[in-house]
Amino acid sequence: MFIQTSRDILNITLSVSVLAVAIALTWLLSEFIGIFRDVRKTIKEVKDAIVRVESAITKVGDKVVQSVMNLRSLLEVAGTVATFVKERKAKKKSQKTEIIKSDAS
Repeated sequence: MFIQTSRDILNITLSVSVLAVAIALTWLLSEFIGIFRDVRKTIKEVKDAIVRVESAITKVGDKVVQSVMNLRSLLEVAGTVATFVKERKAKKKSQKTEIIKSDAS
C-alpha cells in the first residue's frame, strides 16, 4: 500500500497543507484584485465628477463675467439716460424761469 511509514503520512500532510495554502493565497489574491479594480473604478468616477464640477464652475464663471459686462453696459446706458433727463429738466426749468422773468418785466 501507499502509506507504509510515518514519513509517508508526513509527506501527505505537507502536500495537503501546501495545497490549502495555495488555494487560500489564490482566493486572497483574487479578492485583492477585485478590491483594486473597485478602487480604480471609484477613482475614475471621482475624476470624472471633478472634471464635470470644474466644467460647471468654469461655465458659471463665464456667465458671471458676461453678466457683469452686460450690467456695465446697462449702467453706462442708464448713466447716459440720466444725464439726458437731468439736462432736459434743467433746460425746461431755465425756460420756465425765462418765461417768468419775461412775464414779470
